[in-house]
Amino acid sequence: MLCKIRGASRRGLTVTELVVVMVVIATLVLLATPRFLDHIDEPYLTRIISDIKILEDQLSAEIVDNETWYEGGIYTELSVLENAIANGI
Repeated sequence: MLCKIRGASRRGLTVTELVVVMVVIATLVLLATPRFLDHIDEPYLTRIISDIKILEDQLSAEIVDNETWYEGGIYTELSVLENAIANGI
């Protein structure tokens, strides 16, 4: 309608329209980026937690199977550890 009034055909977007579109896109990117970055770290944290649980299970199995605890490069019998804990050492 406006083109008929001006008497010229319109073939593209004005600079103002392009700036508005760029501002809208930039705003959407700024809103989405923190959520995206949070999801990047999530698998690594899940893997670390899983590895810690596996290590905990393996240490518990070691204690039950051998009645020893590996500490500082030597195996310590559980009775020695229990006495040390009881005596506050």
